[in-house]
Parts: sequence; structure tokens; C-alpha cells
Amino acid sequence: MIEIATMTTKGQITLPKEIRKALNLKAGDKIAFVTDECGQMVIANAKLITYEMLTSKFEGIADRLNLKTDDDVVDMIKAIRKEDEDNG
Repeated sequence: MIEIATMTTKGQITLPKEIRKALNLKAGDKIAFVTDECGQMVIANAKLITYEMLTSKFEGIADRLNLKTDDDVVDMIKAIRKEDEDNG
């Protein structure tokens, strides 16, 4: 997809409708401009970039903690809360 936008003298552009739709952008959303390894600029929905960065940081933690299901996570949280109550 190729879309063209014109920059104003203030450096502002209007993202074409198809780009906004492809990035699932709504009024007030943040947009990330990221340079990739090849020096090309990538435009992305900032929420998605943040989500990807966070998930990559936590990758493998569930395996290390032996968390297989949502119930395992809930049980772990309950145990931590109980421990906090017992120590508080």
C-alpha cells in the first residue's frame, strides 16, 4: 500500500484514512516512528509497539514459574497476597 500525505509548514501531516484504518488508529492515539535495521522508517500504533516490547521482556517467565494456565496465575497472586498479609 502506498499513500501520500503533505506536510504543512508546521511539520504536521494528516494520515490518510487507509493508513489510520490499517494501524487501527483513533483520535488521540499515539503513533510510533521506528527506524528498522535497514534504516527505513516504520510507522506503528504506539500501543502495539509497547505491547510487543513488554511481552518480549516477559517472554519465558511463565515457564520459569511453571505457570501453565490462567488459574495458575490467579493461585500465584493469591499466595503472594496471603504472604503479604501474613508479613504485614
